[in-house]
Amino acid sequence: MSIVSCRTYYDKVLNYHKELNFGNYIEAEKDLRNNRFLKSKRNRILKYLELGKVFHLQKQYDSSNVYLNKADLLLEEKSVVADVSISVLVNEAITRYKGESFEHVLVNYYKALNYLYLNQNEDALVEAKRINLQLNNLSDKTLMDGRRYKADAFAHTLQGFVYERLNDYNNAFIAYRNAIELYEKSSGNNFMGSDLPEQLKIDLINSAHKAGLNAEREEYCSKYNLHFDDIKNVSKHELLFIWENGLAPIKEQQDIILYMVKGVGGDLIFSDQSGTINIPFPLPDQHKNKPSSLSDLNIVRIAYPKYVDIPLFYNHMVIQKNGKSYTPEMAENVNHIAKENLQESFLKAMTLTVSRIVLKKLAESELKKEDDAAGALLGLAGALIEKADTRNWQSLPSFISYTRIPVVKGDNKLTLQFSTFSNQMVKDSIIVNCKSNLSIINYSTLRHLP
Repeated sequence: MSIVSCRTYYDKVLNYHKELNFGNYIEAEKDLRNNRFLKSKRNRILKYLELGKVFHLQKQYDSSNVYLNKADLLLEEKSVVADVSISVLVNEAITRYKGESFEHVLVNYYKALNYLYLNQNEDALVEAKRINLQLNNLSDKTLMDGRRYKADAFAHTLQGFVYERLNDYNNAFIAYRNAIELYEKSSGNNFMGSDLPEQLKIDLINSAHKAGLNAEREEYCSKYNLHFDDIKNVSKHELLFIWENGLAPIKEQQDIILYMVKGVGGDLIFSDQSGTINIPFPLPDQHKNKPSSLSDLNIVRIAYPKYVDIPLFYNHMVIQKNGKSYTPEMAENVNHIAKENLQESFLKAMTLTVSRIVLKKLAESELKKEDDAAGALLGLAGALIEKADTRNWQSLPSFISYTRIPVVKGDNKLTLQFSTFSNQMVKDSIIVNCKSNLSIINYSTLRHLP
């Protein structure tokens, strides 16, 4: 029988993390290709996701999309019967990795960026639109009723960027308005851990102006108390600067203790000490009057993943050009979305895990009637296999922010100033070659603390 290692996925790709931390992307790629854990068929999607991101970081955008497309195709496949059976009877950690919903979305984000770098704007727009299709599919599923992450404001913002690149300002206006509506429908204009960016308001107003929607332009200027002459885009060329900072949280195992009590009609209820978790389990009729078969299930240990933040090395950025300063504003809080996503699947996962433990205990009891040693061995194997699934796409950023900078056609020098976790100032400078009316780049700072 295959026994699951007690190490987390983060532990198994630790060298890869170290290379990312120091910007050694070629070495990171080698680590991925040689990693024994990622060579397993069940982890193929993870390998493709990580390779897609590493090639993107190396600016090999065609190669990046090769692997992201492979991951995308596998993510769209339905769960096979074998996977479902294994997760019910054995453990989710040894099934084929299926990806979190926000990871599906970020596949399309990176594919869209790759196409923009390759100047394939129509393909970029297809990927930006696919994000909304992904989320619509999630919200249509019965099991996802009540799920908060069924829309993504940044997905609409990204569509607006691409429409602007195509000089389609009417659709850019609609995309920005859709993004803003998600913020304004949320408490305190905070959507999934991200406040409504001031830049997004300005983008909405400028796109309305360029689309000839003068009434809408004046409406939103009045609504946000902005004077159009102060925010009007007068530059022939702009740089849309996207800052991806940090690494997304990693999963670790946490143990949750549940207590078994008898419910109505002899069925079982598993509850935590506070009574906030209550998971019913209907016993088969043949076991309802045989408490001895579940005598050692009074206390159940549930292994469940939790997200742990990777501390940021950089916590603030200012971009300077021609004596003016520009500060990127957060548009996507990946840390918040990841935790929200996991929390919403908590009860379903707990129910599945409790069912697995009770079913195995019943099977052990039946097997002991035939062979006491074999039953004990099954019980030992079951205890060893109970382990949380700690796999996730670990090269994603913690936060995605953006700003706009007026530029000239050709080379533009930008000075980047960062403040670190210890309040030290770090500077970098880059040259960005701008060829179109709207150039788009993403700048990654993956350096992090242990």
